[in-house]
Amino acid sequence: MTSPPSPPAPAQRGGVLLLLGTLALFFDVIFRGRVFFYGDLALYFIPELAFLRDELLAGRIPLWNPYVNCGQPFVGNPQAWPLYPSTLLLLLFSAERTVALSTALHVLWAGWGMQAFLRTRSLGPVAAALGAVAFAFGGAFVSKAQFPNMLQAMSWLPWLLWGAERVLAKNALGRVAALGVCVGLALLAAHAQVTLMQLYLAVAWVIFRLVSLPRRERLGVFGALALAALLGLGLALAQLLPVIEYAGTSTRPHLGLREANRFYLPWKELRLLVAPNSFGNPAMSGGWFGKGNFWEPCCYLGLIPLVLAFCGRGSRERTFWIGAAFLCFWLALGRSAGLFTLAFYVLPGVKQFHDPARWLYLGTFALAVLAAQGLERVRVKEPVKWALVLLAIADTVFFARTLHPTCDPAELSGIAQAPPPLAGRVFHLRPYEAWKYIAPYKHYREVSLTKLFAQPTPNMLLGSHTRQAGGYEPVARRDVTNALKALGELPEEPAKLTKAQQEQLEALGIERVVGIKSEYALTQPAPLATGGRLVGSRPGEWVLIPESPERTEVVVRESFASGWRAWADGTPLRIAPTPPIFMRVSVPPGTKQLVFRYEPLSWRVGVFLSGGTGCILVAFMMVSLRKRVWQS
Repeated sequence: MTSPPSPPAPAQRGGVLLLLGTLALFFDVIFRGRVFFYGDLALYFIPELAFLRDELLAGRIPLWNPYVNCGQPFVGNPQAWPLYPSTLLLLLFSAERTVALSTALHVLWAGWGMQAFLRTRSLGPVAAALGAVAFAFGGAFVSKAQFPNMLQAMSWLPWLLWGAERVLAKNALGRVAALGVCVGLALLAAHAQVTLMQLYLAVAWVIFRLVSLPRRERLGVFGALALAALLGLGLALAQLLPVIEYAGTSTRPHLGLREANRFYLPWKELRLLVAPNSFGNPAMSGGWFGKGNFWEPCCYLGLIPLVLAFCGRGSRERTFWIGAAFLCFWLALGRSAGLFTLAFYVLPGVKQFHDPARWLYLGTFALAVLAAQGLERVRVKEPVKWALVLLAIADTVFFARTLHPTCDPAELSGIAQAPPPLAGRVFHLRPYEAWKYIAPYKHYREVSLTKLFAQPTPNMLLGSHTRQAGGYEPVARRDVTNALKALGELPEEPAKLTKAQQEQLEALGIERVVGIKSEYALTQPAPLATGGRLVGSRPGEWVLIPESPERTEVVVRESFASGWRAWADGTPLRIAPTPPIFMRVSVPPGTKQLVFRYEPLSWRVGVFLSGGTGCILVAFMMVSLRKRVWQS
């Protein structure tokens, strides 16, 4: 006679509840096969991932994207994550399906990480489960699903603190390696602003914890933590070095305080902590009537966790998390409250990024920790505590299900079924108007996928490999931006272009101009290559045959970047930039084949350093595992 299965242990119970909550939250995605599409997903990320998928299936990691902004680096674009593990999903699923599944996985991963971190702080299973629910299903986290790289990076905060806690407890090689992997993956997730915020919180927490250690132990633990951080940095260098190179050529480092203060938490919207729909909701009939958009100031983490956050007893650790929550909410209020203005000018890196409201992510994380501590100290029976966790799941999941509309994947087929590619380029007169046109802030129901594909929207043409002179690019290159600004004030529709503007557009190799409601074909667009006949191309590579056996000049109308190299029959040539942004080479007499290829040194050096760091991390883990086996 077999004995009945034993019930799950309390520690496992929390993980199971997080799994069930995730399945409930993403029921439409997981069980009905629906996908997210709203906002930046359809306008930017899904087209970019569709391009990445095409290249991966062709056996290449794309270093260059020729289809946006007259060509720009792909590895190096701070909004791309080609080396992050979620990219592997593209080998099995479409871009839109990959985004949807990755979102669900990262919400679950964030919850498990929060639970693991709270357990290292000696909190019980039920308290850790509540903190995990408040963080992972809370609005400040889940609302960022339309920014996949942001959600990915955010999910690593509790794992970073978990890894740091384990090193603080015992600075063994295996624990150093585990923290290093967490640091590296958080960097590869590809959202620099979130990484900066995590750095400030993690450093503050480590300093707080180091002070509590005996003095004789501090130096060794600090060295182990520093080594883990260096190993994590080294693991991500293949992506980070190209990003650093790209950042030096972008427009982003020149934000002013007013620009950086774009989306913030107005004072009156602090009530969103208690009543998340008090200013409406884009998914409701009345729509959203608060300031800005709905998802940036979203900070609801559930009424039960919020109440419990104020129930704990005073302690040094509790004081730390109260201070962290207070400061982060103060920063989220923007320049009107003063602290963000100070941080903008004093804290390194803050002036490179928009949107003070994103500090709510750290503020609600701190409140989730306080809620777990509060439940730990509430004197009620354990079944009652588990009931509170279940109620918190129901509350947060019910709200979070309104945050992102879904559609059938077939409705996004326009991304992959765009018109056939042109010989020249397409130019959108008002690329950022498409965001307001397709993804209005006030009401999800105004979104029409028919409207989405009525015109070739910026970046949508990536699906058909059509080159664009502009595009929707949050971190645009400075040279291309300046070249397009030289066109002057552009009208909404192509019919109103001046003759001088048409000639300037033709010089950029533009064949079709797209407005908000109409299109126009230019009569004399410059060919993408002159002086040579194009015989082969792929992203980051041009192969040409010179038109004349004599010495000649070949111009390729692809934007120049420092990683471009050229060869004439295998002999290196010097590439000279040609106005306004393109490439020119002088070809020796008798050349049979000319090759342009994008091979940035930052990528090659980064791959070498990341590979070496990966070997060190594996060695650390193997040594730790061997030591455990020997001891056992």
